[in-house]
Amino acid sequence: MKNSLLLSINVGLLVSYALKYHCHGKIYEYEKDLTGDLLAKYEKIKKERMNHFIIGLVIAIIVSFMYCIYLSEKTPTFEKINVVVLFMLILPIVIYKVLPKSDYMLKHSQSDQDYKDWFNIYLCMKNKCVYGFLAGFCLTMLVLSFTNIN
Repeated sequence: MKNSLLLSINVGLLVSYALKYHCHGKIYEYEKDLTGDLLAKYEKIKKERMNHFIIGLVIAIIVSFMYCIYLSEKTPTFEKINVVVLFMLILPIVIYKVLPKSDYMLKHSQSDQDYKDWFNIYLCMKNKCVYGFLAGFCLTMLVLSFTNIN
């Protein structure tokens, strides 16, 4: 059951990442409308967020490496891989959410349509993340329950 649960969480997270990528087209459309000062602020915010995600990846790599070093030789390979993949998928998200953000695009004066566009991007990413995880997790648990893979 432990491996099934870990595998299902990992598949849910992968589907979540994949579906969230679908929203990037809306982000590119939003970027096209920005000019001058707003574009410069947006690029700065975007760079900060990317740095937060990279910090999360580096921490995930370090934690995964430490986990593998201190792990018992008796731990099955499938379980080791599952845990390392879980670290690589979940830690960047957690670190990204925890690190403080210095600025937010919604703080800067924009047209009402720009605010609506940004809110739609937020909703797209939130919904794709949640529904993608739930779909991937539930379908994997369902398949694994019928195949008895552990």
